[in-house]
Amino acid sequence: MPVMAGVGSRELKSNGGALFTEEQWNAIFKSFGLSRREQEVVLCLFDDLNEYATAKRLGLAQSTVHTYIERLYRKLSVNSRTQLLRRCMGEYISQNNGNHREGRRICPLNR
Repeated sequence: MPVMAGVGSRELKSNGGALFTEEQWNAIFKSFGLSRREQEVVLCLFDDLNEYATAKRLGLAQSTVHTYIERLYRKLSVNSRTQLLRRCMGEYISQNNGNHREGRRICPLNR
């Protein structure tokens, strides 16, 4: 199975991350130029995890997760988690000209 660009093979469970196929996640992350950790944090946000739960899942300090979220806000030009999630979904739609491509839905961190 191909590994997501930059994500590696961490054993992480996610439900929200299964919204898009692995290929679609790769395209979204590439378009925003996200680091591996930023990608992991985005997937946790899609899984509706708060900073504390994200920190536990990723093995980071809560303050580090907070810093990653602030960095994501700047990179994606948003002011809230809801806007961040909508921006990712909007990027997917714009890449596909509004057409939804069916594919096998997987979470790239759920290996």
